[in-house]
Amino acid sequence: MFDLGFQELIIIFVVALLVFGPKKLPEIGRSLGRGIAELKKAMHGIQSSIQEEEKLIKKDLPDIKESIEKPLADIKTDIKLDISDLKPMSKADIPENKETPETPSVTGQSSKPEDADRKIVEK
Repeated sequence: MFDLGFQELIIIFVVALLVFGPKKLPEIGRSLGRGIAELKKAMHGIQSSIQEEEKLIKKDLPDIKESIEKPLADIKTDIKLDISDLKPMSKADIPENKETPETPSVTGQSSKPEDADRKIVEK
C-alpha cells in the first residue's frame, strides 16, 4: 500500500518515540491498531454491499432487457409494415417547382431566401 521498508519503519518508530514518549507510545499504537481494524471492517462492509447490489442487478437484468426488447420489436414490425404499405413515387408524381414561393411575413417583407441574402449584404 505505502511501500515502506524496514528502515523507514524504524525511523517512524524513533520519531514517534521522541514525540510521544515511552509511556504514551503503547496507547497510541493500540489506538492506531483499532482505527485500522475499524477501517478494514468498514471497507469489507462496503465491498459486500456492492457485491450484493451487483448480484441483484444481474438477477434483474434479463427482465429489464426483455421489457425493452419486446416494445422495440413491435415498433420495428410496425415500421416495416408501414414501409411496405407505401407506394413508390415516380418522377411524374414529384411537382416541378423551380421557384421558391414567396410567403408573406408578419412585417410584410418578402421571405424569399434571395431577399434575405440581399438584406444581409446591404447591412
